[in-house]
Amino acid sequence: DGNIYVTGFTASDLPGADSNQGGNDLFLARFAAGGGEPDWVVMDGTSGNEFARAVAVDSAGNIVVTGYTDDSLVPGANSNPGATTDVFLVQYDSGGALQWTEQLGSAGDDLAQGVVVDRDGNILVAGTTDSDLPGDGSHQGGNDLFLTRYDSEGDHQWTRQVGTEENDNGRAVAVDGNGEIYVAGDTQGTLGIISFGNSVDSDLFVIKFDAAGNVQ
Repeated sequence: DGNIYVTGFTASDLPGADSNQGGNDLFLARFAAGGGEPDWVVMDGTSGNEFARAVAVDSAGNIVVTGYTDDSLVPGANSNPGATTDVFLVQYDSGGALQWTEQLGSAGDDLAQGVVVDRDGNILVAGTTDSDLPGDGSHQGGNDLFLTRYDSEGDHQWTRQVGTEENDNGRAVAVDGNGEIYVAGDTQGTLGIISFGNSVDSDLFVIKFDAAGNVQ
């Protein structure tokens, strides 16, 4: 419909939204195509810090926001296992009402940087971890890139972790019409099935996965 969605984080109160819960809270705002004042603004947070980094919209108009938190945005079993930073994924309906929240973490720092929704409504999140994420557990050293998939109801399906002994950071994710997935970022190692070697401090990379998360 031409609406524009902006996400990020704030350490204060935004007009029209709930009060700040402490530290930095994530926010989501919707603007009409013509700009002006936002149609609505929502905030979500804990007494710790939530940093929203990316937003995507599905075919039904639901909005997903991803980022990372140093607290337990989801109380209970999904709470922060390492007291560092965890990935979060939040879905809102087209009116800004919260539908569900998920949290994924390891014993180390886990940072989500990109999100996209595929043709079937699955949600793909890419980012960086310095430990073993549940469902893969293959930390290679330094930072590893990760790709994780949730269905439209917020149920976790799988996680893939790829890396070298150096730092490998997932920065963005996209999906094509066949459901194949592309993660881009930067590496200080020699990452790849066919490697040309690292010539400078860090190189860019693109990795293609199939719809099941297998590296192509």
